[in-house]
Amino acid sequence: MCVCIVNENYYFVTGLPRSRTAWLANWLTAPGTFCFHDATLIDNSHVGVLSVMAERQNRRQYEAVGDSDSGLIFWSGQVRAACPKAPFILIERDPEACLASSLRLGFSKGLWDAILQAYWQTRRLPGVRIVSYDSLDDIDVLDSLYYDCTGLPMDRQRTELLQHLNVQEILNNGWPSVKGAPELHVQSA
Repeated sequence: MCVCIVNENYYFVTGLPRSRTAWLANWLTAPGTFCFHDATLIDNSHVGVLSVMAERQNRRQYEAVGDSDSGLIFWSGQVRAACPKAPFILIERDPEACLASSLRLGFSKGLWDAILQAYWQTRRLPGVRIVSYDSLDDIDVLDSLYYDCTGLPMDRQRTELLQHLNVQEILNNGWPSVKGAPELHVQSA
């Protein structure tokens, strides 16, 4: 069994694909805290995720280090056993909405049954905080979530700026233009 290397300094966020884990990872990365998005892509095991997090923690002292990762759903039981005191958040979104959104992005439906099974198992784990996907638009819910994960106060102004960004859209299409903002021109060397 893996022993959690930095007990209270870790936090974990998971959910079905398309449950805003990318946005949450970006939002939770702020002064004093670092949050991976999809650390399971770096090392696809609970031991690997904890090792990656420990390496980040050792490289620079953060108040908290986390992983917001829909792939983590497959390792939830092992992570909870290794880090029983660490905050563990499950974003709850309608599975049909997640699947429809995932299919639009080219996701293979073949994995869906295994993902759903892991989701329901995670939901039943002790100590898992379930947060509704729809409640992520509520600034007070975000304030509570931020503090629960990081132990730090949330920067309300920063959160309000980031709150409605769609990370997947930005990754696919680039930054949206803002009315009245000057165009950014980048010169290559």
